[in-house]
Amino acid sequence: MKPLKIIFTCILFGYITHNIEAQNTKNQNIESKNIKKTTITLGFEKKSEIITYKESDTLTIPFSINIEGSYFPSETDDIEIEIISNSDELNLFLSNNTFKISSSKTKGELNFINNSNKLINDFKSLVNSFLEQKGIFTLQIKLSSKSDFIVNDNKISIDLNSQEKYIQLRPEKQTSNNIYNFYLGTNFDLENKVKANSFYSEIDVYLPDLFFKNKKENFWGGIRAGMYKNRSLSTKKERTSDAQYIEIIENLPENDSITIENKRIIRTPKVSYDNLGFYAELLLKIYNSKYQDFKVFLAPRAEVIQRVETTSYDFEDFVSLGYEKIQRDSLNSRNIRSLLSLNRERTAKYYNSYFGLGMPMFYNSKGIEIFLNPVFGMGDSAPFGRNNKSNKTFGLFQFHLIEKKSKIKLNGEIRKFFNANQDPFIVINLSKRIDIESLFSE
Repeated sequence: MKPLKIIFTCILFGYITHNIEAQNTKNQNIESKNIKKTTITLGFEKKSEIITYKESDTLTIPFSINIEGSYFPSETDDIEIEIISNSDELNLFLSNNTFKISSSKTKGELNFINNSNKLINDFKSLVNSFLEQKGIFTLQIKLSSKSDFIVNDNKISIDLNSQEKYIQLRPEKQTSNNIYNFYLGTNFDLENKVKANSFYSEIDVYLPDLFFKNKKENFWGGIRAGMYKNRSLSTKKERTSDAQYIEIIENLPENDSITIENKRIIRTPKVSYDNLGFYAELLLKIYNSKYQDFKVFLAPRAEVIQRVETTSYDFEDFVSLGYEKIQRDSLNSRNIRSLLSLNRERTAKYYNSYFGLGMPMFYNSKGIEIFLNPVFGMGDSAPFGRNNKSNKTFGLFQFHLIEKKSKIKLNGEIRKFFNANQDPFIVINLSKRIDIESLFSE
């Protein structure tokens, strides 16, 4: 009887086990019929992007992850991704590269920070090596958590699309970033001590990257143009001379005669030029430093200047030749009138034109801008030569220094027609930049 009992027990256990497995299979089939399967895809919004690097201990790369499908994960779904670069050296400086995915688009920043790796402190050199090698690397995305999850009897599977993103790293352009410039200030007279003597103003437009592209799709042509108003002074000490002069000593209305003094005087002319200039330059870039902080251009230049020339005289008595009385009618004499008006101020207006080739040079750092511009060419030197030979060669040297924080500009130039029998025009002025970009913005 004992063997039969064992056999019966085994049969009963097998039957019960079979029923349990059958029930489980049935339940799984029912469950699979109720659960719906859905697939969503994650990927970079842009396949490539240009990032500007300002030399520092941090490289920040913004990114945007798009989610496509019939379901958008929420924070509670706890879906995470990892983003790394294809450079093992650069990845050593990652501060955090894990991000949660939620809604239809996730935006964030990938930060490579120097102090995130205390064993390596040559982060700038690493980034500069990328810049020297065209500055291209890739970012890669991968799932750091589950690849599927269930929401309300729906099974959501996650696929990756656009897993790579190309990054073009470029150094930050060290320029003044000022397209339009407006300066107000004062001119300085350097001949008679350093003192402000008149109003100075300038407005210009600077567009160095406007047209002409090279093989690397970088612009190498632009324009620079503007107008200005300044004043230059000149004391003609080389033209100092003694001259005959008449000064009226007594002129009473009731008398028919007047008393004059004949004398010789030492007379020195002083000339001031109020200049209103218009110029335009075609900028052709011939050199650009690696970090774009120093640029050199060749620049055909055209310029016209309206000059108002005012001549006055400093004089001192040299010797008195005595007093005499003359009839009042004698004042009608041309000779007498010319002697009386010998020191009268005189004004003339004329135009100078300049056509030449310059070499503008710009150096920009964080705090200052330095500009140098030598120019040589031909021009009209009127009124110094009102004849067929008025076209003369000229030389021009311009400079300015701008302190960017205060926007203070020290500006100057030396300009001379070489064979026009004239002194050089020397202008020094100090001004402050006035922001006018808002006047040109939409």
